[in-house]
Amino acid sequence: MYTNVLPAYNGDSIQAYYNKRPLEVWERLVEIGSPILGWYILKTFDNITAPFRTSTENEALKNERAADLRDAIVQGKSITLIKSGQALSLRPDLVKSAEYVRELTKLQDEVGTFPNQIAMDIIRSELKREPSDVYCFDPIEPIASASIGQVYKARLVANMSQTVAVKVQRPDALQTAPIDMYLLRNMAAFIKKRKKLRTDLQGIADEFGSQLYNELNYNQEARNCARFKELYGDVPGIYVPSANFDLTTQRVLTMEFVDGIKGPWAKGGEKMLTVGLQCSVVQLLGTGFFHSDPHRGNLLQTSNGDLAYLDFGMMCEVPADRRFALIGTVLGLVNKDIELVITNLKKLQFLPPDTDTQVVVSALSAAVLNSTADGVSGSTLNFTQLNANLEGISYLLPFSLPPFYSLIIRTLTILEGLALSVDPSFRLVRGAYPFIAKQILSSPSQEMSELLYSVMITPQGRIRWDKLEQFITISSNADAALAGDFDALKVAQSRSDLIKTYANNQDSVDITPSIALQVLDFLLSENGKFLREPLLDEVVSILDNLGLTAATVASLLSNGLLPTPPDKPNREVVGNFLGLLQGLVVSSSSNSSTSSTRSGGGGGGDYAPDLAALSAAARRLVSMLQDPQRSSEQLQQLQPVIAKSSVLITQVVSRLAQRNAQRLARSIFTPSRIEKRAFPLLARFIELTTTSSSSTTARNKQ
Repeated sequence: MYTNVLPAYNGDSIQAYYNKRPLEVWERLVEIGSPILGWYILKTFDNITAPFRTSTENEALKNERAADLRDAIVQGKSITLIKSGQALSLRPDLVKSAEYVRELTKLQDEVGTFPNQIAMDIIRSELKREPSDVYCFDPIEPIASASIGQVYKARLVANMSQTVAVKVQRPDALQTAPIDMYLLRNMAAFIKKRKKLRTDLQGIADEFGSQLYNELNYNQEARNCARFKELYGDVPGIYVPSANFDLTTQRVLTMEFVDGIKGPWAKGGEKMLTVGLQCSVVQLLGTGFFHSDPHRGNLLQTSNGDLAYLDFGMMCEVPADRRFALIGTVLGLVNKDIELVITNLKKLQFLPPDTDTQVVVSALSAAVLNSTADGVSGSTLNFTQLNANLEGISYLLPFSLPPFYSLIIRTLTILEGLALSVDPSFRLVRGAYPFIAKQILSSPSQEMSELLYSVMITPQGRIRWDKLEQFITISSNADAALAGDFDALKVAQSRSDLIKTYANNQDSVDITPSIALQVLDFLLSENGKFLREPLLDEVVSILDNLGLTAATVASLLSNGLLPTPPDKPNREVVGNFLGLLQGLVVSSSSNSSTSSTRSGGGGGGDYAPDLAALSAAARRLVSMLQDPQRSSEQLQQLQPVIAKSSVLITQVVSRLAQRNAQRLARSIFTPSRIEKRAFPLLARFIELTTTSSSSTTARNKQ
């Protein structure tokens, strides 16, 4: 028997050991496979003979076969097989049978118990003390039985007021794990060869084996629990129990007992989903240390409405570089920046560095668009279908799933399945994106700023205001959801809908003073510092072009009495500003006959403002000011915006003065107006100064 189980998993060592013991392998294969084969034969016979029975009889038989499958999985005493059944129980959209989902769900904490006397013997052997000297069991019966161990509820003899959960490992868990991993590794190698896949399936199996061996070491689970509590115990709405290290060994784990309700939750389900999504995003993309087995049996709703995490055996750690690459991939998907997606997929090793970008752009766009139940515009992204589509791409493109990603996929798939029980329309990317946006905006890291810069700034150095507004309002809606406003979360999730994004069918949002204030708050924060320079350039450009527009209008109205400015205003810049002004003026008036501007593509290139547009905006502004009540409300909303902008005013005035001084100098000292024969050196100096100034401005924008 293979005995080198702990402290670390070694797939090559297991492979070498069992390669020399084919008889043991065959016996284990028969032990696991016989019950499953028996169930399959009966199920096939039922299908063939179904027309000869009544619907009631068929329904009863279906319930019986579902229970038979659970029993067959348990009889094999395979941790790997049981965990596969647990994962399937969370995906009713894949199993498509309520009877089988119900029975497979029982694998989370009803796997079948082993005798209490054996459990007491293990406690006695591990703690070197009599169980009755340590615990007061009332009664000595397990309250749950999982794939690796069974759990007892007890009070500590040393402190009878403290109730604990005592988890005792199954006596055969250490013995069956190595040979089961041998079977899994060889099955993975066979499938990869047969299907000619690029994905390292054996590496994925080894990743699972490494996590499984961590679960077999309860000392490691206690350390995981302590670290998880340190990182996330203070997250609002999250509860993490404490581990008792003095009463924990490799095969016995003592933890604080948590009394609660397993999901799905008839009451408070939306709150559980909201805080769970936030905590999952913080785990995966914030610290990188995440719970990779968040099924219903490991998540409880406490009496005060918190979400409690249990079972810290299967944990995973994502390095910082991969976390930022994952965030970059999500940002690229939501913002239709496929090039950003591909860049980060290369960093994640999904694609080799020499991948043909154009081929991948086309295939990846199609995979996203097809990841819906009905394939129509406006549907929501289904993570499971997207995962299947990405697997399909691997046959056509140099696309592979790195082994480390397998646990992330498992975790995300389990979370999506749990969320579907609360909200049947839930889809993972749009559901979690508001919390991803919140996490990104609150991160002070340079890498995060660079990612945001790539999304928020055009190649010409201009701010994508529509992207910035969407990002900030979605994040603020996540905050509102955590405060109990779940309608705000649904609005944010709708705006995060990938299919709407790719179908150019995004929900529109009024540009309001409230949104302007939120945007300004971020721009003036330390995390928004990277946008400060583009912001100053845009503000100066807007004011300068408005000044040119006003001077042009004045010249026309005076029939040329006032001089025409030497430069023409940029119609696109003025048009974008008039659109923003129109939205701010009319957005809070539900009775306004003029429709407000909506945030959209952000280009603004098709908007060609003229004197009529400027006059209309001016009339609306005058009308607002003439209404005392409305004027007061609007000014109250705009006052904080103006106050927060004061820190930028000095720099704006300085740059605006510099720009106008340069324009005045050009109008007075234009080389064409200077007699080059009389002043050749002065003319050359003006040319060089103007050229140098233009080059500096262009560099600043870049």
